[in-house]
Amino acid sequence: MRQVRYFFGVAVFLVVLLGCGASGAPETGEEAVETRQVAVETTTLAPRTIRDFIVLSGEIEAPPAVAALPETAGELTVLNATVGQRVQRGNEIARVDPSQPGRRFAESPVRAPISGTVTSVPVQLGQQVSPQSSIALIVDIAQSDAVIRVPERFIGQVRVGQRVRLLFDAYPGIDFSATVRRRASQLDPQARTLEVRAGFDRWDERILPGMTARAEIVLTERVNALVVPQQALLRRDGSVFVFVVTEDEVASLREVTTGIEIDGEAELVSGVRDGDRIVTRGQNLLEDGSPVLVIR
Repeated sequence: MRQVRYFFGVAVFLVVLLGCGASGAPETGEEAVETRQVAVETTTLAPRTIRDFIVLSGEIEAPPAVAALPETAGELTVLNATVGQRVQRGNEIARVDPSQPGRRFAESPVRAPISGTVTSVPVQLGQQVSPQSSIALIVDIAQSDAVIRVPERFIGQVRVGQRVRLLFDAYPGIDFSATVRRRASQLDPQARTLEVRAGFDRWDERILPGMTARAEIVLTERVNALVVPQQALLRRDGSVFVFVVTEDEVASLREVTTGIEIDGEAELVSGVRDGDRIVTRGQNLLEDGSPVLVIR
């Protein structure tokens, strides 16, 4: 029992000693308190663009081929078209001799009806042809579309004029820009998808019909947005907060309004401003007014 009383007395003495000055009397001046700094990482807000988008698969599809037809029946005497050849509209690609026994006529030229690439030449020199005979099939590959099949749950968000970013496995790191040009008038009843066609803003010869692409349809785009990693957000009782590091290296809790949130990023619409330093790591250890040590 005496030993218990001894230890209790020592404990009380230490508590009193901690609350007193060197003379043993309580301090009457301002007490100096050493406050621990919390190490944090931050990002500085600067205007940039953020996009909200959906990711779907797309396939490059060339427009229908156009046939080059002769104006008259006769023998095919000249054939300048070959598969894979680029032609311009109006180029002469063949000649037809409409002469008949005892009657001589001038040869009739066959011209390319469009500019494009010859994909088929289904005739041979010396063959008899008619105005219905296809001398060559020509496709304008530069008018190819990205065909995207949009699931039913997304069709209300997709409209003509929206931007599309196309990415191909064959060309990693390169974005190809396109625009939604057409929407089908009805859903595919089996797949429950809507066919959407996006045309390239600028054709690139590296793109070939039949290729598949990762299609990002941009639903909303904000320029000059203030964006932070989503991990910087603190959600409490239905509100969203971030910690801002002030000039005197103190954490200030700010309520914010968010806009677009996608791919691990969040747009801050209100509550902060350009140049603010937002805590991105260590914020869970902070309270409003906590001193911080910014390590990055």
